[in-house]
Amino acid sequence: MASRRQAQLAAQIQRSAAQALAGEVLSTLTTVTRSTISPDARHATVFLAGWQELKPDEQARVRGIIIEAVVRDSTAKYTPRIELVHDDALEHASRIQNLLRDDTAV
Repeated sequence: MASRRQAQLAAQIQRSAAQALAGEVLSTLTTVTRSTISPDARHATVFLAGWQELKPDEQARVRGIIIEAVVRDSTAKYTPRIELVHDDALEHASRIQNLLRDDTAV
């Protein structure tokens, strides 16, 4: 289980990333869904819905925007190394919802 400090740092990173992307115009809807941070606070993972659909140049731009925002907003002694990954939780939830709605599924 994450410590209180880890949870706070993860929430701060998620907020910074989401606010940084709020005004960006991208080819697909990209949403920051959550973030996690390692116990030593040196590595953070930011999960994005829609990340895989972005073009490579857009991914590079988004990566730079998010890293810049996290560095700017950081209150920690060290800024963690940021990894951006696709979050398929929304697709997974949609598949489950479709299965539940399907009358033929048993």
